[in-house]
Formats: sequence, structure tokens, C-alpha cells
Amino acid sequence: MKVLLQITDDDGTAGAVAEFAAFERGTERPADLGLSIAERKAMLAAAQQRVVDAQAAVWSQRHHCC
Repeated sequence: MKVLLQITDDDGTAGAVAEFAAFERGTERPADLGLSIAERKAMLAAAQQRVVDAQAAVWSQRHHCC
């Protein structure tokens, strides 16, 4: 499984698609279904980092003095 993130600008322009998490496992047992707590935390942290990076870049562009 790959989880992709695409950030859309305020004007609706879609940015590049980036993979920010990937999981590989079998589904032999019921315990294999879904994501573990550690996987969920890692995925959320990766998504949060990408969003913050994008927001910081936009903020920097809009508040550039020179």
C-alpha cells in the first residue's frame, strides 16, 4: 500500500503527487488488517511534515521583503 499526498493551491492548481508512506504486509491473520498504532503515528507525522513544509514555503513567498 502506498499513501500519496497532493497539495492544492488556493487557486485550485494541483501540486505534484508525492508518496509519503508505504506499507507492505500480508493479510493472513485478522491482526494483519489495518495499520498498527506505530504505522498510523508515522503516517500522520509524515503527512503533517509535508503540509507544514508546503505552508511555510507559501508563507515565505508571500512575506518576502526584497
